[in-house]
Amino acid sequence: FLLGIIGLFLFYRDKLEIRKSISDKKKKLADISSIVLTSTVVYLQIYRIIDNSEKYPQGFLEEPLIQIFPIILLITSLLILVLLIISVISSLQEYKSYLIFKRNKIVSNRRLDFEKIFENDNRKKIIENILFSPGIHFKELLRECFLQRGQLQWHLKVLLEYGIIKSKKIGQYITYFPCYEDLDSRKYNIKLMKSETSMKILSLIAKFPGINPSTIAEKIGIKKNTVNYHINKMKKSELIVSQKEGRNLKIYLIEEISIEL
Repeated sequence: FLLGIIGLFLFYRDKLEIRKSISDKKKKLADISSIVLTSTVVYLQIYRIIDNSEKYPQGFLEEPLIQIFPIILLITSLLILVLLIISVISSLQEYKSYLIFKRNKIVSNRRLDFEKIFENDNRKKIIENILFSPGIHFKELLRECFLQRGQLQWHLKVLLEYGIIKSKKIGQYITYFPCYEDLDSRKYNIKLMKSETSMKILSLIAKFPGINPSTIAEKIGIKKNTVNYHINKMKKSELIVSQKEGRNLKIYLIEEISIEL
């Protein structure tokens, strides 16, 4: 029984690991479920140790609460697991209903029926990842969906042709969105920013509006020329604006953009 619980826990962690791309609520549910399952395993180990020990009075393990507690823990974790699965399925079903309601017409010459598109497990995984992480790019989808490059390209082509998802080039990346998602590239430029230095500079600008390049260079410990290079990149991506006051150049985050520090 104990090995069965451990096996269930490992299967759960492998198949339903909640990544950063997924919403905080689902991540919290997954973490709670992990804690409860781990607690169940630990409790059963303690139960076994006590059962083999002569230090505890006879009948101690027959107390109703001690007998029921691991069952309650296991049922709780399984209920949370069911909630997670339902939330994923319902998100996909809601999106499918939305597309049907919008009456998206098939623009492809393929013979695939609209319903059959959603029956393919690989396509469902792709759609789920795009729903949970709008603006996700090709390499991330490749990692998350465990598909070969050619497979992913083919399925994305089908989804794009049928109007189920849409794509946009942001910088050097092709990113993918649900059809109802606003394609304001500025908020996704932050997600696609790979430079740790750029993120540090952006965080400082968000924390200290009106900060100047010299202060940024001093706080991070890099040359001013390097700061200017990153600032110019962020200006082109429409993440920041600069305002000159006398000799002083003040940098501000664009008002509509918000970042998580």
